[in-house]
Amino acid sequence: MSQPPPGQYPPPGPYPPPGQYPPPGQNPAPGPYPPPGQNPAAGPYPPPEPYPAPGPYPPPGQYSTPVQNPAPGPFSVTTALELRDMTIERDLGVTFGLVVRSMGLARSLGASVTALRQGEVPQYTALLEESRRHAIDRMIDNARLLGANAIIAMRFDSSEINQQLTEIVAYGTAVLARPAG
Repeated sequence: MSQPPPGQYPPPGPYPPPGQYPPPGQNPAPGPYPPPGQNPAAGPYPPPEPYPAPGPYPPPGQYSTPVQNPAPGPFSVTTALELRDMTIERDLGVTFGLVVRSMGLARSLGASVTALRQGEVPQYTALLEESRRHAIDRMIDNARLLGANAIIAMRFDSSEINQQLTEIVAYGTAVLARPAG
């Protein structure tokens, strides 16, 4: 296709000539598309199926497609995206463990006094370490319910809900893995 000379433009697209538009308030004749709700090859569309009525949820651990739970034993957790000398057979989705902790009044007062001097505040260190371990244990329990025997890409996140409450979450990808080879 050649370009028009400078200053000239090609004629407009396939518009109807003036005066051949339908009068205002009337729609033009249907184009190549069928009217709404009609499929020319199959006739009218079938009515949509109603959503099933909500019922009771299955008890924890009983899902519609149960996963074979691995035998209790070693459970691998890593921050890496793969497991060394292992082959990931199935990705089972996100797993997490959540803990919200408070120091309590007595420990909080002791920590406040300790914080007046510079250095580590052992009360807070102990609380956060215990909370992280608890979050990891909950994450592993959640992964076992999914049928996993390992967690990859594990991470921690924490936030302060208010001055007395701290939230710790451990999360990762639950996987079913087997030894490579």
